[in-house]
Amino acid sequence: MSARPRAAFVIGAPHSGSGKTSLTLGLIRAFARRGLVVQPFKVGPDFIDPMHHEAALRVKEGSQTVDAGIAHSARRSINLDSWMLSRDACAARFSANAEGADVCIIEGVMGLFDGRDGRTEVGSTAELAKILNLPVILVVDCWAMARSVAPLVLGFQQFDPALNLAGVVFNRTGGDFHTGWLRDAVHSVQVLSTVTVLGGVPKSDAVVLPERHLGLHMPADLGSTAHVGLLADLVEKHLDVDTILRIAVAQPLSSVPPTLAVPTTPVASTMTAETAAATTATPVRIGVARDAAFCFYYHDNLSLLQSSAGRPRVTLVPFSPLADARLPPDLDAIYLGGGYPELHAPRLARNASFVASLRDFARDRRHVVYAECGGLMYLSKAIIVDTTKVAVMDDGDGDGDRVGGAQRADGGVSSNPNAGTRWSGSSRSPPAWSRPYRWATAPSASFHPPQRTRPPPFSRRTLLQGDTCFTFPPLWSGRTHTGVWRRRIC
Repeated sequence: MSARPRAAFVIGAPHSGSGKTSLTLGLIRAFARRGLVVQPFKVGPDFIDPMHHEAALRVKEGSQTVDAGIAHSARRSINLDSWMLSRDACAARFSANAEGADVCIIEGVMGLFDGRDGRTEVGSTAELAKILNLPVILVVDCWAMARSVAPLVLGFQQFDPALNLAGVVFNRTGGDFHTGWLRDAVHSVQVLSTVTVLGGVPKSDAVVLPERHLGLHMPADLGSTAHVGLLADLVEKHLDVDTILRIAVAQPLSSVPPTLAVPTTPVASTMTAETAAATTATPVRIGVARDAAFCFYYHDNLSLLQSSAGRPRVTLVPFSPLADARLPPDLDAIYLGGGYPELHAPRLARNASFVASLRDFARDRRHVVYAECGGLMYLSKAIIVDTTKVAVMDDGDGDGDRVGGAQRADGGVSSNPNAGTRWSGSSRSPPAWSRPYRWATAPSASFHPPQRTRPPPFSRRTLLQGDTCFTFPPLWSGRTHTGVWRRRIC
């Protein structure tokens, strides 16, 4: 089966909050209702929107075919990031995960041209659309707008002539009359004749997704997926879905080096004496924190850990710092990903037996601990919730200095994990995204022995000590394609 789907497109917007996620969820269900297999993607460092994509894939409706339901059950929404990954790696990730899909929807990040900084397109939705040679559908929040939509769309079309701005969706309209005015405004500009007006979705409070400090609430917090069906109803009633499929006919990618593709599932490789010895070696067991407090992971990182080529076999063992009394037995390493530990800090602190088992694990230098973002906060002396310090890993040596991510926006950074250490594997600093609004104190001495100098800000750098690695910005192991920390563990 060809890796290129029959249709693929990017959803962009002038700014965050325009309705990209809502439109994406509605289209996922609308396509699924037609029996199409949908593969969603998300641009940039977002873990929550992909959870919503996957929830929309798995909604069971009477009109959905059995075959489509089975096809969607194993699909994941995949992050594509042209700042953290090379252009070729982004193309390879897209092709590998698009295989078997009829339609691919790539939800953009922030505004269409927003990326790692204000000077370049690096890391932006626009750059990724050009890398993948895909058309862009612009969703515009038109609640307080009429004819002014025309110069707005015109500016987005002409800002980068190399970008294929193929269509526009008017979101939060006042109804059909308002949508007609908006349509007329765009049609009145001759150079916008190449931008297809796909319709207008009226404002509806019933489908508004609640937000908090890191973005949308997670699907599990909502208690229902009814909003997904309502969004699909709005899409089917007010947008020209057939035209979306027509303008999104997938164009061929340029040649993609197959060696860059991180496998979506573990694959067999040509056996050599070295790989045969590796696969018969003692399997490696890596514990992965998975619960309401720790749920932010790049799927590629987990797939890379399980890739067996030339390495001992890896088993990923889920555990819950919230619910488990202690770590699972016989682990070689621990992966503490991101999430919302600050929302569960008192409960994490009360689970004293688990904290004790984690301390004991980290003190054994045969073991490896990797903690990023929320995982780093968990291993700190205290997590700061509002103005209160909740001592989770209290080690009796004081609360520690307040450190963390204070910036109010994401931005591209280099995590600088100290060249030459056993963790870095390279003198090159891996790229990452800074994260806003999170606060914790310095790492607990159980995981990071005291230093004489002040540690660097967690929002921009990585701390390394022995066999423990802390990083506030989440890292993408696929950047090196061999997996820096997988090599360290295995």
